[in-house]
Amino acid sequence: MTYGIKGGDASLYGALESKTAGAIRGNIANAANISQSLLMEAYTHPDYENQKADKYNIMKQRYDEVKRVLQNEAYKPYFKALPYNSGYFMCIELAEGLDGEKTRKLLIEKYGIGVIAFDNLLRIAFSAVAESNIQPLFEGIYMACKEFKE
Repeated sequence: MTYGIKGGDASLYGALESKTAGAIRGNIANAANISQSLLMEAYTHPDYENQKADKYNIMKQRYDEVKRVLQNEAYKPYFKALPYNSGYFMCIELAEGLDGEKTRKLLIEKYGIGVIAFDNLLRIAFSAVAESNIQPLFEGIYMACKEFKE
């Protein structure tokens, strides 16, 4: 903000600073109003419980499919799942000699798979992957790791 004042004193500038700070705080404090209003509308919708149950089932099916797919013995020489729960993300630890960042780059460039790499870990947001794409996701990771190992 810019103010055009000539000849103001410390008292005037202090008051202006206080008013400006108040206006900024007021706008920032209200930033959540839109999201809170949308959530209240969603929570009070007559079909909310059914919608919530549907989304829960989708997430549970994705989690169960990840658990099932990771039983594949072929993956063990290349990566293993670190302990995780039925949340949204999980990490796999790459086998010794595999670099997370190089694997991440190959996954995105060759296989169209986006993950986050931390040293020799890959973070996977399985919540954002359709159940039908979970097996292809891990097959792509397997192929990328295999390519680097051989």
